[in-house]
Amino acid sequence: MFANSRLWVQDLPTKFQCGGSDIEPTADLDLGGDDALLVERALSELPKLQQPFFATVHVGNTHVPYKVDPEDSPFQPSLSSKSPEDNEAYRNFYKNAVYLQDKAIGRFLREMRATEYGKNTVVIFTSDHGESFREHDQVGHTGSLYDEELHVPGWVDAPDGLLTEDERANIAARRTAPVFSSDIAPTVLDLLGLYDHPVVASYLPTMPGESWLRPQGTPKALAFTNCSGVWGCAFRNWGAMRGFMKLHAREWDSTWRCFDLQKDPLEKNDLGPAACGDLVDFAEKVHGGFPGSP
Repeated sequence: MFANSRLWVQDLPTKFQCGGSDIEPTADLDLGGDDALLVERALSELPKLQQPFFATVHVGNTHVPYKVDPEDSPFQPSLSSKSPEDNEAYRNFYKNAVYLQDKAIGRFLREMRATEYGKNTVVIFTSDHGESFREHDQVGHTGSLYDEELHVPGWVDAPDGLLTEDERANIAARRTAPVFSSDIAPTVLDLLGLYDHPVVASYLPTMPGESWLRPQGTPKALAFTNCSGVWGCAFRNWGAMRGFMKLHAREWDSTWRCFDLQKDPLEKNDLGPAACGDLVDFAEKVHGGFPGSP
């Protein structure tokens, strides 16, 4: 339901489609419909699809204001207050929302895997953003490009025998390597057997990501921001990354910040822009300058 997102998908040639208010009439704009109800809807409709199919089950209850079950919240103390003195209790409130969502996803996987189509289905899981809890003096998201906002969970679940040994090995090799949301589209195309199709192949050179089913390529420079034409931010927030090296800055910063996430995953040691080499020129070319410039 967020930002009228239904307008993006309403004209797609999908066989089944629903939004937050379709499964819960009083659904919150940011939370969407209840994740448990969404899972129930998906489990009822997926068996009707003809294989091979591509489907998206978009859970959303871990978005602010976070949906929790007061009777099943293992992380305590838990408060919805954003006051600085309640920071850890607020983090627990978020973790309880994640816990509740995990239960819904767990049910989806268990019941889906018990079906005939589940024996031939690969699941890719990811998220759109993380959350800050004052690691760098900010709360929530869209306030910075520090890793607490960008580092999201991601995993691939496939029944035994569905992927080749090489494909499984290529996925496993990325467990400790930087991978990006831009990799998901080529990975899905590969799973559907379309990656090497001549029409798709003509677009591959301009795609920023790579298929996780294939051997890792040389790391590319990728630009990123958490502000867009769909969801603008109050200030410019730009960056770029190649491998573990990450460059970013906010509108009030006087210079780029550079971090080596392999050695410094919490981004405590700013190495200075020179340490990120040509990422500075790359970022300024893509973004049109430095975010602090007029």
